[in-house]
Amino acid sequence: MRKLLIGSLTVLALTAFPAAAGASRTARHSTPLTNFGTVSFSGTTVNGLPIGNFNPDRIDMVSRSTLKAQTGGLSGATEFSVTWKHS
Repeated sequence: MRKLLIGSLTVLALTAFPAAAGASRTARHSTPLTNFGTVSFSGTTVNGLPIGNFNPDRIDMVSRSTLKAQTGGLSGATEFSVTWKHS
């Protein structure tokens, strides 16, 4: 697993979950989400195959009905972005 921490934004690269962006957590709640703008992922693969081959679901970050970060649609089977919406 590779992990990159930028403010409270964490980007992970895993075999089973190839790309993710999310907020850090304390014991009881998420910390405020840093305005990270837009993070783009490209060349995203699972076991060497384009992530689009697996029909992945988009996962948005929502807290108490407030959209915090929104995942864009998949482009070219390996590219997508996550955009900050609210702290």
